[in-house]
Amino acid sequence: MNRTTMPETGNNPDINPMPSRQIMDKQNPSKYISIRFEPDGFYLYIVDNKDIVVSEFTTCKPYTIEQNELIELLDNVKKNYDYHVEIQYLNYPNIIVPGYLFQKDLADQLLNFTVSEKKKTVTLFNHLSDIDAVNIFGVPENFTTAINSVFGEIHILHHITVLFRKYVLSLRGDFVFVYTNKEKSDIIAMRNGKLLICNSYKTDTSEDLAYYVVSVFNRFQLNSESDKVYYINDTLHPQLLDATKKFISHCIPV
Repeated sequence: MNRTTMPETGNNPDINPMPSRQIMDKQNPSKYISIRFEPDGFYLYIVDNKDIVVSEFTTCKPYTIEQNELIELLDNVKKNYDYHVEIQYLNYPNIIVPGYLFQKDLADQLLNFTVSEKKKTVTLFNHLSDIDAVNIFGVPENFTTAINSVFGEIHILHHITVLFRKYVLSLRGDFVFVYTNKEKSDIIAMRNGKLLICNSYKTDTSEDLAYYVVSVFNRFQLNSESDKVYYINDTLHPQLLDATKKFISHCIPV
């Protein structure tokens, strides 16, 4: 597999939009675009003064379609909305490593690739300085080339990075954070600001998710009566957390 390591140059929009931070526009500092890519398309959020004023979904296969097709789609976005842009990327695999272990030249080795050997892949990374860690992830080369050709050199934020920056790092105490999406469920456990675990699991049923959450509670000796589960359920199954709620007293949507 051809890999290139690069520095960090890179749901439902009505329920849980996930722009991670404001990227200021010189003409209108309160307005920006957040584009969230997923395997089956991308969400476009126009954020004005922290409010979502426009949200729309474009169906496509952004990680596998021809580069020129993706460039054409993004060119249309750029023509219609002349603001600064934030790019989010939801896909797997990724790995979070302690800051002291991270070496840019070894990023490929730290990431356990599971993509096809026929695909050219670029290794990117986002720093999580608040917990002294680095989130390493692989993206298709055609995808990054298309992004950079339309928007120039730009940060690409992995969705796990967005979860940490927007939600996890603002919470206190011992807790588990769960983000369920159409691909997998991300489970993050924290203890007094320190990361215990961040893993992603395939959870087709409510019982699947409960098994992994309870396993994390048991492994790290969290208290099912007092420690909390914060969650975002970005799937079409509103009952996905029901089984977890039978075992954990405090399950709180965010």
